[in-house]
Amino acid sequence: SSGDLKLNVLVPKVAVGGIIGKGGANVKQLRENSGGKISISEPIGQGPGSDQVVTLGGPQSSLEYVMAEINKQVQALGEEP
Repeated sequence: SSGDLKLNVLVPKVAVGGIIGKGGANVKQLRENSGGKISISEPIGQGPGSDQVVTLGGPQSSLEYVMAEINKQVQALGEEP
């Protein structure tokens, strides 16, 4: 619809696993809870420092919800010893 937005977010590859979840469970739940579209690119670059593009689509409220969840995953990585 005309109110839908699209956002590309660069996310560290190590955080993407938490976003996707086991067997895709987390990303499926994110899609259901937010009502938005989420797609994840192949890694850009090699090794643990590579990033992946997470593309979000939907109304602003959906994007804000998913971004908050992505931020939680990225911050959780920063807190690991």
